[in-house]
Amino acid sequence: ALVEAGEVYETANEEYKTVHGEEAGSKQNLRFTDMRASALKQMYQDFELRGLEVFREVHEVAQQRGADDDEEAANEYFNSVLRACNGLTSEISFVQNQMSGCFPEYWALEMLWSTCVAHVCSKQILDQIGGTEGHKLPDLTVTALLDLVAWIETFRS
Repeated sequence: ALVEAGEVYETANEEYKTVHGEEAGSKQNLRFTDMRASALKQMYQDFELRGLEVFREVHEVAQQRGADDDEEAANEYFNSVLRACNGLTSEISFVQNQMSGCFPEYWALEMLWSTCVAHVCSKQILDQIGGTEGHKLPDLTVTALLDLVAWIETFRS
């Protein structure tokens, strides 16, 4: 029903513009909200907040454990970040199966979620590896590097 309501609203908006818009020679005095843009913007913000909340918890635990002081704690911190990335990545199927059906297919909700996950996770991983130059990569264990490559492969698939 939500999909149909959204499509009817968008159709009504287009019809109104055609009949009463500039091309009809009269001033348009009724403004329609671009429901799709507004909804997608809000969903992206909600998705981003969801991702940031996951990482906030990871960072709090790492601070309590003193991840900056101990090499083992730093490796565990990195692993926690990757686990959080894996959790967010695994939710893509939930978005595809449970949420996408509530919106028109051309809204590409799973693409929106995937984009948000890529943005949030990439930032977290870049912070862990020392930015785009990877200054901290030599400090990572072989296992951590393999886990990073595995996450990238999982996300890309």
